[in-house]
Amino acid sequence: MKRMAVIAGMLGLASCAPIDEPDASFAGVDEDTDVRILGEPRTCLRTASIRDSDIRDDRTIDFKMAGGDVYRARFDRPCPGLRVQDGFTYSTSIGQLCRGEIIYVLENYGGELERGAGCAMSEFTPIEYVDPVSDAPLTMDE
Repeated sequence: MKRMAVIAGMLGLASCAPIDEPDASFAGVDEDTDVRILGEPRTCLRTASIRDSDIRDDRTIDFKMAGGDVYRARFDRPCPGLRVQDGFTYSTSIGQLCRGEIIYVLENYGGELERGAGCAMSEFTPIEYVDPVSDAPLTMDE
């Protein structure tokens, strides 16, 4: 049976920056705090472990996982309407969201949600948010 997940409002390709250093390729993400790469990118995330997502801009989604890990997906090119609509949907039959799978922007037309632009997922880079002054890790609530 296909599993359908809708991530709206609440709910990139990784660079080659060294692990444990702030990542310049993520600089310029709208409304972003500084981030640090924590490891190698993953090709898939288990959908049952995704607790929340934060659409940073039309190219960037941070996935917050059970247990506190955060993974950043950064598209090669903008996904039209992603930030403005602040929601997306996807369908998977394997219980995982993987690189190359298509997400669809959710568009609100008079109170009705419809699928908009489709965009292929990138890899998921493990990150942590860091304080730009002290370079200390921030918790998800800061």
